Amino acid sequence: MQAKAVLLIESDRPLREAMAHALAVYGYQVQTARDMPEGVAKIREGEFDVVVADAPCLDNGGNCVLLGPGDGEPGIPVICISDERRASFRDEALEAGASAYLIKPITAAALHSTIEEVLLQV
Repeated sequence: MQAKAVLLIESDRPLREAMAHALAVYGYQVQTARDMPEGVAKIREGEFDVVVADAPCLDNGGNCVLLGPGDGEPGIPVICISDERRASFRDEALEAGASAYLIKPITAAALHSTIEEVLLQV
């Protein structure tokens, strides 16, 4: 079975590197981006099974910036990660099209489990 391709968008470099390493240990092919513009560019260039995106993954209109027209293949699941604990923020992300919302700090096992759950829904 071919490894699933994950795009990890995280602004905090040490966290991005640690999460990428942990996902690679779980057998994912991981590419990283430091911000949304870089992430959107990578989506346009490559094929990903899932995107893990640091919040804010929403634009000013409350839409998931990774799911807009022309921003890659429609239907790529997005897992939004954030240190924002307000339920309203989580609800906005899910209503905008995120497949899941995780609150930092996140364990590697929890992220892996969420990715697998999301991929089963595709």
